[in-house]
Amino acid sequence: MSERKAEIACIADSYDPVAWRELIVRLNGNPFHLPEVWGVGADRDVLRYLVWTSDAAPVAAAVGIVEKKRLLRLLPGSVALRLPTAPVLRDGSGVLRQDLYAALQRACVERGIRDIVVDSRWGEPPDLAGRLGVPAEHSLVEFVVDLTRGEDALLRAMHKKHRKNLRLAQEAGLDVVEDTTLKAFLSVREMQQSSAQRSSEKGNRYAIQDERFYRESFEAIYRDGPGRVLFARKDGEVVAALAYLEFGGKAVTVRSGSTVVGYETSAMYLLQYELIRRLAQRGFSDLNIGGVPAEAAEDSHPQHGLYNYKRNYGGIPRACAGFTCNVAS
Repeated sequence: MSERKAEIACIADSYDPVAWRELIVRLNGNPFHLPEVWGVGADRDVLRYLVWTSDAAPVAAAVGIVEKKRLLRLLPGSVALRLPTAPVLRDGSGVLRQDLYAALQRACVERGIRDIVVDSRWGEPPDLAGRLGVPAEHSLVEFVVDLTRGEDALLRAMHKKHRKNLRLAQEAGLDVVEDTTLKAFLSVREMQQSSAQRSSEKGNRYAIQDERFYRESFEAIYRDGPGRVLFARKDGEVVAALAYLEFGGKAVTVRSGSTVVGYETSAMYLLQYELIRRLAQRGFSDLNIGGVPAEAAEDSHPQHGLYNYKRNYGGIPRACAGFTCNVAS
């Protein structure tokens, strides 16, 4: 197929919610292309809906966030457009990914936007940054599980140590349930705090958002949106949780946590496998179980254990990166 050019059809501050979801499904997008995922903790007027067309037909889309920087916190500064995940580009469109950014740069010049910032989560291939003449930033390796292979094949694809831990969790009498209440969702934060403390002891430090953020996330994403949570219980008590987003046949895990009992009973292995199994039964095509820094493949990296945990579910490694493009005036 010959190369086709793309143009920005809109950078809109509003879009019909049903029409946007239908567009993302047609383009084969993922849950990160839904605006409610990125609206928590941000003013609604900073969200933008980006659509590219070729021959008058939509071929790509993305959610954008306008970020205004101030000089010395007082004087007006520059304006950046951040894409929290890379645009979805329709398969077989004939449009090159670098052409999306060339078109976006032209549109940003007209709007006084100085920088285009692309995040690394479900991001672009690292070599695209080079083709755009900018350095890759925050390179990740994500692991994507092909859910179309059947349950037996999915189980065989797991590392033998993971299969062993799965059996240990099953033998410990754990059961897996969904709970859609606010109380249950707030317990995820408590378990994340417990996990963060154990992780910090191994040199992996990360912050947990405050309770207000979790309450807003529940209302925007988990009450009636794309978010869902699986809980593992031991003798009726919740010991681990795994939250994920699903949309358009694709899913991605976004947060997890475990109590000491959950850790001792390998509860997270059961939750991760149950999620894989349930999504496969419901006809989903793939599950992105999240990324780690590309450097974590090295034995000496503090997140090497997390790297092994993710890759041993049999997922396909996917290199992705973010970058910043300065918009020429």
